Amino acid sequence: MKGLFTYRALKLEYIQIGEGEETFFAFHGFGRKPEDFIIFETWLKPNQRIISISLFAHGESFFSPERIPHEPLQQSEWKSIMLALMDFFSVKTFHLIGYSMGGRVCLMTLQLMPENVNRVLLLAPDGLKVNMLYRFASGTSLGRKIYRSIIDNPSRLFAVAKWLNKVGILHDKLHRFVHVHLDTREKRWQVYDAWLIYKNMFPHLPMLAEIIRKREQSFHMVFGKYDSIIKPYLGKKFSKMIGSDQHMHVVEAGHRLMTEEALRNVKVLW
Repeated sequence: MKGLFTYRALKLEYIQIGEGEETFFAFHGFGRKPEDFIIFETWLKPNQRIISISLFAHGESFFSPERIPHEPLQQSEWKSIMLALMDFFSVKTFHLIGYSMGGRVCLMTLQLMPENVNRVLLLAPDGLKVNMLYRFASGTSLGRKIYRSIIDNPSRLFAVAKWLNKVGILHDKLHRFVHVHLDTREKRWQVYDAWLIYKNMFPHLPMLAEIIRKREQSFHMVFGKYDSIIKPYLGKKFSKMIGSDQHMHVVEAGHRLMTEEALRNVKVLW
């Protein structure tokens, strides 16, 4: 079942997988779609459902273009949206599932409203480190100006990426990642919009670690052993901050974790 949730001038596209009161809010990765979480349908127990939500700048979800450069999504605003979602779906508590960029949304949600969150399952979660390129491109006027110039003239970017790959600075998988996500003007605009919309949505890791330490509910992070986009060492560092390695799991995969094959050995975490 597909629907559209409206909060003031914002809209979030969602699909519902399964039927029941026990609810998982799920958030996909950059450039992906809510249907990715259909692979979890066979994992659902009676009375469980997944509400899989399109990130802003994806699908039919809507964030005002006029706001993007000057008024990105605020943490307090996201909490209000989540509270409204809870009311809309008639839930008092919920579980979280997130992949890549969606994992960062989950981490932020847990930090903002831990009293409402039960179990958390994160797959290659973004947000455990702020990439300096991201900080420059989204957080400075010069960075935004340079990136906007790349939207219409990407040849220089691709040339630099090719050279970095040739000299061994840019891994082959990252090199392919650049081309996959930036090979069309539409995709380059999507990167720009998503980066700016979510630029304030980074968790405070020490605070988050303290929240997780005090929780009785499960918190699990799954990383691909060969992931060159979000490397497992980031999860290990955060696990040390939490004070336990029970939250960290590594599978035989790269960054593409949203497949039945990659996740076949982590169903026990559900």
